[in-house]
Amino acid sequence: RVSPGDLISSTGRIVKRNAELTQRLGIMPAVPDLGLDAVDVLPGGEIVFSTEQDDFSETLGQRLQHGDLLSERGRVVKSNQELTRAFVILPPVPDVGLDAVHLRDDGEVYFSIESSIFSGTGGQLNRGDLLSDQGRIVKSNQQLLAQFHPAKRDLDYGLDAVHVWPSGEIWFSVAEGFQDSRAGQVMPGDLLSDQGYVVFHNLELTGA
Repeated sequence: RVSPGDLISSTGRIVKRNAELTQRLGIMPAVPDLGLDAVDVLPGGEIVFSTEQDDFSETLGQRLQHGDLLSERGRVVKSNQELTRAFVILPPVPDVGLDAVHLRDDGEVYFSIESSIFSGTGGQLNRGDLLSDQGRIVKSNQQLLAQFHPAKRDLDYGLDAVHVWPSGEIWFSVAEGFQDSRAGQVMPGDLLSDQGYVVFHNLELTGA
């Protein structure tokens, strides 16, 4: 069985079971399948990720939020509140979730949130925007989809996964599918490029 919390590969293998990803986080008595939301691989092979459920770490002595960036090596890389701190969200600062993440070589973290919220620096942070932990919107959802042609251009389609290439091209997936006048049906599980094409359809990713 492949669970929603397993990290899988397009070559047809399970890279890491969810229990392997979370086993060093000190969740007692047994680690449940917490789901897998955002994921990235750091230099050296360390896998960082977020879960779909909150839980408690006995070894760290703290609650693990579904919006925290965690490591398979048993540490909290950044809490959700640390990721959004530069946006000066009015307290009490909620956990707004973590749907997509990409760690840059310079340490800056690109990410998306599950729940839209107002920033104390002005304006709204939408769930489909690509944000930076430095307090800026890297690209709005409309900018990511600027080369596509959905019927409703002003709709926020969400941002579920992201990878930024050295060239600046961004690969990503959306939370809600849409009909594109050129690319046809775009599904939430498809891998898209901000250059306006479908990199892989979901059926191609899971075909193996």
